[in-house]
Amino acid sequence: MQQKIITNGDMSLTLHSLVMDLGAIETGSIQAIYTGAPTGSLYLELSDQIIGPSADPNTAVTQWSVYSSSAQAISAAGDFLFNISNMGYKWLRLTYVPSGGTGSLNATANVKGTNV
Repeated sequence: MQQKIITNGDMSLTLHSLVMDLGAIETGSIQAIYTGAPTGSLYLELSDQIIGPSADPNTAVTQWSVYSSSAQAISAAGDFLFNISNMGYKWLRLTYVPSGGTGSLNATANVKGTNV
């Protein structure tokens, strides 16, 4: 399943992607494409927080941990591909934190699993 998780994100601001439910995901990837002259860090955040069955994870999940060694320094226009495999976590999101510059961020997730 492919899903756009950030569309035309303003890279002068901190950005969080849509939250992905990894419950049935076996493998996947996230491709981030950035234009302009952004500087900052792109990384993955994970959570195992329990939320209600009808709760929207984009607002209900509030306890996030940075995925170790996922930080990618951004200093110019370009792209980066994160590989997602063997993750035993429930929730995942892509985060961008600016340190200067401006640009636009688009990110797409592609995941495969038993119930996708």
